[in-house]
Amino acid sequence: MEHPTWPTEWQQHVALMFHADYMYTGNTELIEKYYEGLKHKTLTELSREDGLISSTNVTPEFMIKLGFKDDKEKLRDITDWPPAGWGGDPNVTGERDGFVFMPYNTVINSFYYKNMMIMAEFASILGKTDEVLDFEMLALKAKKSINEKLLDKNKGYYIDGEGTDHSSIHANMMPLAFGIVPKEYVSSVVEFIKSRGMACSVYGAQYLMDALYHAEEEDYALELLTDQSDRSWYNMIRIGSTITLEA
Repeated sequence: MEHPTWPTEWQQHVALMFHADYMYTGNTELIEKYYEGLKHKTLTELSREDGLISSTNVTPEFMIKLGFKDDKEKLRDITDWPPAGWGGDPNVTGERDGFVFMPYNTVINSFYYKNMMIMAEFASILGKTDEVLDFEMLALKAKKSINEKLLDKNKGYYIDGEGTDHSSIHANMMPLAFGIVPKEYVSSVVEFIKSRGMACSVYGAQYLMDALYHAEEEDYALELLTDQSDRSWYNMIRIGSTITLEA
């Protein structure tokens, strides 16, 4: 809450962390203490009329609200890490599956939807009935716009963002993981995700697993978890790592 860093999604993970803590402990003290400040971390103030948000809407004043000490700091969407050519090494192919960054993108807005659902739950825990409805409405509005503007209904899966026709695994596993995908498009989104293999990083793989298990694709998910190629957890053990690698 008090020592933020630049990735847009790292702000959006704060509510997820609070929620995970609550689910494991049942303790509401942190929710009570930080509830008002947590609203800023969900980035709802960056939304436009249709309910979609963009980090390009950040103001210096908002950066201070987020806990940054310098209002010249800017949020930057990360999607996944590392990018291609990271550290000046042309051999680093990157972990973003060719994701095309647009001002209004599918990854950021999928996290936003999830944040609104979490905040509705927190408001309910604290007995703030009016705010429960506010957050649920914001969630529904975001979900509707994601499916109207970021779902390519001809292809049957999501594009990376408004203004591009490129689709990555990230732009599809996030909506699937967070329950955004309409029932009639679940199978086509799943097929696209499966066509990409392990085209994300160790960080992204958490959401890939969530997406697959939520979609009842447990056999394919287990294949990925037990895979022994160089795109696998097994490979980290094979090369002698004692901690989860970054890529």
